[in-house]
Amino acid sequence: MATAMNAAAAPCPALAFALSLVLALPPARAQDVCPAGLDAAALQQLNALRERGADCGERGRLAVAGALAWQPLLASVARQQAEWMADHGTLIHTGRGGETLGQRAAAAGYRYARVAENLAQGQTGVAQVLADWTASPGHCANLYDADVTEMALACAPGADGRLRWALILGRRL
Repeated sequence: MATAMNAAAAPCPALAFALSLVLALPPARAQDVCPAGLDAAALQQLNALRERGADCGERGRLAVAGALAWQPLLASVARQQAEWMADHGTLIHTGRGGETLGQRAAAAGYRYARVAENLAQGQTGVAQVLADWTASPGHCANLYDADVTEMALACAPGADGRLRWALILGRRL
């Protein structure tokens, strides 16, 4: 019996080597897991949706909205939020230090008249995350808000393998 216990306590060399390889792998990076060309795809797909307008359920029918431009300052805010959520395995509208979206945007240098944020987790691509947001009345209203003119979308992989998404929409002062 002691021999069986010793054998079970000491893994075989091949298993130990395989485990050391898995443990030595660097953590997944957003550019390795998130869809390639995320910014261009998000801008093109969201603008295509905005050209049609939408029925946002209890929020009603929203008319056609103008095209959005990609905004690098908002991209920084979106990336930081996606990474924060991925690191903590959650969806949350407050930042690392408890900052609101408005505080995070202002800290990035984005002087805004309007700012909004959509968050999601688990979707594997831009089309899927936009479809899920379109199906949610509050998120849908943000997507089709005619008062926003700029956007940025980011995703980050969590330790659980699920992507966390952050879309920031805004209009500068």
